[in-house]
Order: sequence, then structure tokens, then C-alpha cells
Amino acid sequence: MGEGKLRTGLLGLDRRGQAALDALCASDSFEVVAVADKDMAVAGRLAERIGAKAFDDYRQFVLQNTLDCLIVCARLHSCLEHVRMALKKKTHVLKWAPMARTFSEASELAALAAAEGVRFDVANPQYYCRDLGRLGGLISEQTTDRPFLVQGRWEVGMAQESGGEIPSDKGGTWMTDKELAGGGVLLYEGYGLIDRLVRGLGIPQQVYCLTRSHASSKAIPYLAEDVAVVSLRFGEGLIGDLVLIRHWDGRPGRRELRVLWKDRTVCTDGRDLMVLDAAGGEVERVDCRGDPSDQVGRLLEDYAASHSCPEDRPFASSAQPNLQVMALMEAAYLSAQTGSPESPARLLDRAGR
Repeated sequence: MGEGKLRTGLLGLDRRGQAALDALCASDSFEVVAVADKDMAVAGRLAERIGAKAFDDYRQFVLQNTLDCLIVCARLHSCLEHVRMALKKKTHVLKWAPMARTFSEASELAALAAAEGVRFDVANPQYYCRDLGRLGGLISEQTTDRPFLVQGRWEVGMAQESGGEIPSDKGGTWMTDKELAGGGVLLYEGYGLIDRLVRGLGIPQQVYCLTRSHASSKAIPYLAEDVAVVSLRFGEGLIGDLVLIRHWDGRPGRRELRVLWKDRTVCTDGRDLMVLDAAGGEVERVDCRGDPSDQVGRLLEDYAASHSCPEDRPFASSAQPNLQVMALMEAAYLSAQTGSPESPARLLDRAGR
């Protein structure tokens, strides 16, 4: 690292990549030396703005640059081999969530990083959302007094998420392709929620999942789900029920989550988190509205600190906890195929995780 800064490359310059680039340039911990995107006009414009090199050839981007870390915002169907190349060049990789498309792919990348003596971490800005962060604290503090029910409803308006246009109308058709994407609303829009629940409650013993797509299965052979209903059975008398929906139109998204104990309920709607007593009286209210750019900035500062002070500031989103999230995802998708509950722990055991 020159002058204490991480020499950084950024792969993928969609909305997430550009938000990451803004945060990287605002930080004193990173030096962005190269950026890459399939759209050379975008890569060239942004590279010129910050004085970096631009690439539209991912292979040359990896080969021609010596980096401390590579931040990957591009989707893995377009850059999996190049991520492997970076790891083999002894480059730390920070992959924007989800960790991978499948559990086996995630496990393989984590194993490769370990074999090369570098890190494969996951950037999950939702981990820094105030409501999910406060909820995680409330859950994890209850070591003996566990909740008995988790209920969640996540709805995402794809036009709103992409800045006003339907992604499939502007080259985002990979999203509806199960083979390319690996999953749909559960993997891509539910990752942050699942991550928070796994961290607070542990791995569920069983996962049962139903999925469906808004598109016709006869028209497109490989369809990623637009609707997922997931039932979770944990130990200690705890169950969960999650509904995730993505809308391919302009309607706004919403997210609601309730966690029930015998004597209280914690609920959040993405704006406020409320703790209610058994009679429904308000005990605590936290304003959880925040700037998404602040979440990205905090994430990257934590990541930089984990490199400069690894013992004092370990990164919260390393490979191992994210493998647990990916195992739950894999169990859910397997359940949707078999029609039976599946065990994430069995998948982890088989992979030696």
C-alpha cells in the first residue's frame, strides 16, 4: 500500500459500481488506479474524472494492474474467470452481494482465496441499514429469551431500483435467466435480510420454499423467480415466514419485518423501528431512515480498517458467514425443486464448512 492507501481496482460501473466509486474517491483509505466496464464510454468518462486507467477488457484489466484489492460490482456471469485470475494474482477481492450465484460457486471462490493466502469478502450495504442493524442487536442480545416468530415481507419495484427504467428493457435480461443469474428475488433482493437473520439467529434447521416467475415458463426456459415464500424452522421453538416479491413496473417497493417475543414485538418498515410491549404500547422508536451512500461509505471504511488493523477491526462480512447465507439460499432453491424441506447445515457439512 502506498502512503497507507489500498491500491484498488473497480470492476463493474452500474449504479452500484458508481456509488462505490464515489465512496472510494471520498475516502482517504483507497487509491483507485483502474476501473473496468463492458461499456467503454462509461469506464473512460469515470476514469478520466478520477485520473485512473479505463478498461473494457476484463482480462487485461486484471493482468495489467497490480492491486491490493479488487472490488467487484459486475455480475459473476460476466466476470467469474477474471475474479479467479485476480485471486491467483494474490489480490484481495471484495464482492458486492450476493457472494456468488450458487453455494458451490461461493465455496469454490472462498477455497481458492484461502489457498492463495488472500481474502474473499462480501460487501453488503444492507448490513449498515439502521433498522436491520438495531434489529440484529436486539436479537443477538437475547441469549436465553429467544423470539418465537419472524415475519417479513420484502417488495422491490425494479423500475424504481434502477433509476426509472425497467432493467429488462435496457439490457438487464440476465436477471430473468436462472442459468446466468443463479437466482432471482431471493438471492438478489433478499440477501441482506437473510444475512441479518442468520447472524442473529443462526442457521435454520430446515428451509421450505415456494417460488414463481411472472414470465411464462414456455417462453423462457430458464426463469429466475419473481416471488419467493420461505418458511424457516430454527431450534428453540423459533420459526420464520418470509415473502419476497419483485415488480417489473413503476410501483414503489416496501419492506416490513416483525419479530415476536412472548412479552414484546419488534417491527420495522424501513423508516422506523418500533419496540412494542405485550399490550401494543410503544417502548422504543428509532428513526432508521439513512443515506444509502453513507452505508456504502461506512462499509468501505470498515473494510479498509480490517486491512490496516486486522486484529482490532476484523471485517464483519468475511467469507465464512456469507457461506452460511449461501447455504440457506441453496437449501431454499433446492426445496423449491424437490417440494420438501431442506437443511442448510447438511450442505455446509458436505462442503467441509
